[in-house]
Amino acid sequence: MKSLFLQTETKRHMTRYLLITTALLLTLSSCRTTKEYAYLVDAERDSAMQIINTYTNTIHPGDQLYIQVHSSSPESVIPFNQETNKLVSASAKMLQEAGIAQTLGEGVAEGVQNLECYLVRNDGTIEFPVLGSVPAADLTIDSLENYLQRRLVAEQYVSDPIVNVRLMNFRVAVVGEVNAPQELHVEGNRLTLFEALAMCGDITLYGRRDNVTVLRKVNDAVTPILCNLQSKEFLDSPCYYLNPNDIIYVEPNKKKQKQSYRNEKIPSYLSLAVSILALTRTIPRTIQTIQTH
Repeated sequence: MKSLFLQTETKRHMTRYLLITTALLLTLSSCRTTKEYAYLVDAERDSAMQIINTYTNTIHPGDQLYIQVHSSSPESVIPFNQETNKLVSASAKMLQEAGIAQTLGEGVAEGVQNLECYLVRNDGTIEFPVLGSVPAADLTIDSLENYLQRRLVAEQYVSDPIVNVRLMNFRVAVVGEVNAPQELHVEGNRLTLFEALAMCGDITLYGRRDNVTVLRKVNDAVTPILCNLQSKEFLDSPCYYLNPNDIIYVEPNKKKQKQSYRNEKIPSYLSLAVSILALTRTIPRTIQTIQTH
């Protein structure tokens, strides 16, 4: 009777040990804390934080600029607007050939769909109507607008010009552990790293938020810049605002790197579990044998 009781107790303890061991293995293989998926973990909530690095939208060789000049006297700015010149000539040709006025609207629609841009040449200049060669590289968008306005007034072409400059080739590439890796084409002159990640469906659960790399080209050199999106110090990073042609790479975390390795070890875990189960049957028999002898 005592032997039967001992066997029963042994089986019960070994079964409990098996369950605990199995649960521990599963926990070790899949345990993740929510902090690993959070952004700006150390930032105080409900408190304002100043961003020191402001966006400068500097123009570089190879950029494509769309420039429009406005004035209270529309006739005075016609020579400086590529689109206006194109539409006026196209509309005049249509009116002359067709002899009807409604074709003007069609010409405008076609012209708007095919915006012509100024290419910043390798020497940093653009060829602007009437003014000729104009420096653009290393200037900000605002600086170029002010420069063109001053020249148009100083050279008495337009008395009250308003110049709008748009960067048309603002694109960045996002690769690595994001839900939708892609090249982003952005309308406008400013984009944050958080916005770029949001446009790609955010970082996956397998991506490292504490080690995101931004590849930034300056002149002829490419510089990798590491960003920790979990730290509030990222708000002061030069990569908080992206530059045109930046490449963002999200590194996989250890869970993803070892995923295939863990899959290979699953048979080992099963083998261990089977071994423990076998022990729960073997030990009582061994004890019974010892007691018999």
